[in-house]
Amino acid sequence: MLEKRWLARTSDLTAADIQLLGRVDSRVHPYEDMYGGDGRHYFSVAVSAVRCIDAALAAAGASAPEAILDMPCGFGRVLRSLVARFPEASVTACDVRPSAVRFCAQRFGAEPVIGLAAFEDLSFPQPYDLIWCGSLVTHLAAPQTLALLALFARSARPGALIVFTTHGETVARAINDGADYMLGPAGVSSLAHSYQRSGYGYANYPWEQHYGISVVAPQWIRSNVEPSTGLREVYFSERGWDSHQDVFGFVKPSVGCRDAPVF
Repeated sequence: MLEKRWLARTSDLTAADIQLLGRVDSRVHPYEDMYGGDGRHYFSVAVSAVRCIDAALAAAGASAPEAILDMPCGFGRVLRSLVARFPEASVTACDVRPSAVRFCAQRFGAEPVIGLAAFEDLSFPQPYDLIWCGSLVTHLAAPQTLALLALFARSARPGALIVFTTHGETVARAINDGADYMLGPAGVSSLAHSYQRSGYGYANYPWEQHYGISVVAPQWIRSNVEPSTGLREVYFSERGWDSHQDVFGFVKPSVGCRDAPVF
């Protein structure tokens, strides 16, 4: 794709980034909602995700993963780069949209898993060394977030790394400055009130139930995730993904984890 080559020539990518970009499959699904015609940004987001994952792996002292889960995979915006970055690993693609999962399986050779709204009812065909969750917590209420991370803890091998993104202080400031993230005035007011009260703000989209926008203070993650899941934080980067979302890396301890994998 010409836009991918343009990105390599005109951005501040490292030599490793450019090599990775050259291996990334350029095919974009016609219904890819993350692609708005700007291929340069589309592929830069994938490279940014791999940078965060590499940094979190280094912080965890982890080796290259052999089994990776991408949830939600969408139509492979990041998954395509995971396949290129870790060519020896098996990759599972999970999303609630069957068409997205099928595309990732057919185009990138991923193991397909159709997601479920109730994370407690979801299981996977194998345990994972690396789980990437880009921009899902950003749309969930607090109980759903803890259920999601409990799923990841169950689905991870001991010593595995779980990397996920949140809306943090950057988005909180944007909302205070007038951005509404398609929530409308009532939604923004509800989110801002709950964020100020507890450190976790959430509101449904006006047209949707149980799905909307969340804003999470890093301290809320630190105070709630380890006690509820047994996972241990090893990495944090404010605005680390695409200069917008905060990135956390948590490890499942090799011993003493309260949740044994269930498959």
